Amino acid sequence: MWEGLTRKQKNLMVALAKEESLEVFSKKFLEKYRLGPSSSIQKALKNLLKKELAQQENGSYMVYDLFFKKWIRRTWN
Repeated sequence: MWEGLTRKQKNLMVALAKEESLEVFSKKFLEKYRLGPSSSIQKALKNLLKKELAQQENGSYMVYDLFFKKWIRRTWN
């Protein structure tokens, strides 16, 4: 699963695993995780949602699978 993701998608997954955020497109979030422009993150997030690796709940975006989230946190600390 992980190997099939682009670098941008991986970076976003790491950010989402570390911090569920209502403000994924905010300047603060993008700079904190060095994600680049919001337009590229929008595309990456759309693909992650489509692959069901991320989900949106109550306006927040998060890693869908709890075990995958824990693996990301442990591996990409």
